[in-house]
Amino acid sequence: MKKIIMLCLGLSLLSCSETENQEEVLNSESNVENVSEGIDTNEEEVAVYTRGEEVNKEEAITTTELATLLETQDSAIVTLTGEVNGVCQKKGCWMTLTIDEETDVRVRFKDYAFFVPLDCEARMTTIKGVAKKDIITVDMLKHYAEDNGDSQEVIDAITEEEIEYSFLAEGVIVE
Repeated sequence: MKKIIMLCLGLSLLSCSETENQEEVLNSESNVENVSEGIDTNEEEVAVYTRGEEVNKEEAITTTELATLLETQDSAIVTLTGEVNGVCQKKGCWMTLTIDEETDVRVRFKDYAFFVPLDCEARMTTIKGVAKKDIITVDMLKHYAEDNGDSQEVIDAITEEEIEYSFLAEGVIVE
């Protein structure tokens, strides 16, 4: 019995250690695939990061064009380009791109197979994958607000459904 407990404890410690090492590797520049160095107008070196499947930048549409495309359909397989305005600061497991002043598209990565650099905010990106438009009902928005612990006053103020854009990326380039 003691051997089984010791084995479980050992595997647990090994697993935790491996997870920490994986996060260090993900956050280090040594994990960058296909890095090319460029020079911006300030003469600083800028790394170009690629992850996942190959992305053809020539086929890319803008986020505004995506919103127009999704007015007539619920989803589309596209290559999209836009400026990153937010990124997960824990792992880089999601990012957001601006569509307009009030609307973003949230980008996640297929099968959680890759991440983006934590410092890619305000950089241009090109992504390939599936874009979707979902309508979030008033009831669902109120439910989210309740789950979030919002006050009854905030919950009662929700009176209109919202459109949510999402993107499941199979490949990404961050410039």
